[in-house]
Amino acid sequence: MKTKILLLLCLFGSFQMMAQNKLPSLLVKLKKAPADTIKALIIQSITEYYRNIKPDSAGIYARQGLQLSEKLNFVYGKAAFSRFLAELDLNEGKMDAAKQKFGTAMILFEQTGRKKDIASVHNGLGAWAIKQGDYPEATKQFLTALKTFEAARDNAGAAYEKLGNFKAAARLESEALVLIRERHLKEYEINTLISLASVLSRDKPDSSRLLLNQVLRISREINQRYLMMEVYQGMVDLYKQQGKYKEAEYTLERKIKLQDSLFTLKKAKDIAGLQSYYDLANATIKLQRSEINNQQMRNHRNVILAAGVTLVFITLTLIMFYLKMRNLNRQLLKRKDILRQQKEALD
Repeated sequence: MKTKILLLLCLFGSFQMMAQNKLPSLLVKLKKAPADTIKALIIQSITEYYRNIKPDSAGIYARQGLQLSEKLNFVYGKAAFSRFLAELDLNEGKMDAAKQKFGTAMILFEQTGRKKDIASVHNGLGAWAIKQGDYPEATKQFLTALKTFEAARDNAGAAYEKLGNFKAAARLESEALVLIRERHLKEYEINTLISLASVLSRDKPDSSRLLLNQVLRISREINQRYLMMEVYQGMVDLYKQQGKYKEAEYTLERKIKLQDSLFTLKKAKDIAGLQSYYDLANATIKLQRSEINNQQMRNHRNVILAAGVTLVFITLTLIMFYLKMRNLNRQLLKRKDILRQQKEALD
């Protein structure tokens, strides 16, 4: 059982952990690497490093990797970066964009025949379906992922939960949680805690709420604010289930406050983006003006140079003409003297 769980953990966690340890060298390699598939894989490692600590930076690198992969027609790169961006969109609540990117990743991974990656996309689509409240579709996607990846145990827990076998789900989720914590995989610990909280919410709502509080703490540590909103909503539902409406109202207010802060932050980022675009446009205009001024100065210098060359040519021509005329005058005077002497001799 543990062997199968480890397989899934290795699939999703090992590459990320390797990237965390090698980030400085990866950045150096990225700077020196030519625009080929190796560079795309280096960018993929960097995006995995930034996934939790700086999602915005991860998104920037992922889009660069996707652009490079499309330029190279690197199918695996296009698929991997599409899946990564889909996961970021899912965390931010951009459901339509996430589903579209998951679909693109699925088509591309099917072209490569990489079964584990195909399973990961099914897993992502299952998470997408849960957020939409479509549990039958989520179950279908999770079971497809299980079948593709040889019934990995942590996904099995989610599938058992949706099928109603809550005791088996709780056991499997707990086993996965132990292994995840041993390897310090925060993101997967969050997913497992949420699944376990969902299982326990029916019979042990207090335990479920404690698990959600753990999720809230970890979400703060890795700065996953959109996930914190979902946790608050889950706690609101639990309080309502227990008839604790005052606590539910207080938690809902915290969710709304966080939602407002995220909206304000998004607007600030949009404004900053517009300011950056404005500054870039101004810099471009200044550069164009500078180029025009430089061109005008070059043209003016060329005109002066041409005029100077022309003046020198005319001067040289006049000098040569003067010397030639003077020589002719001397010959003429000399000839005149000879004729005069001959005339005197005849007389």
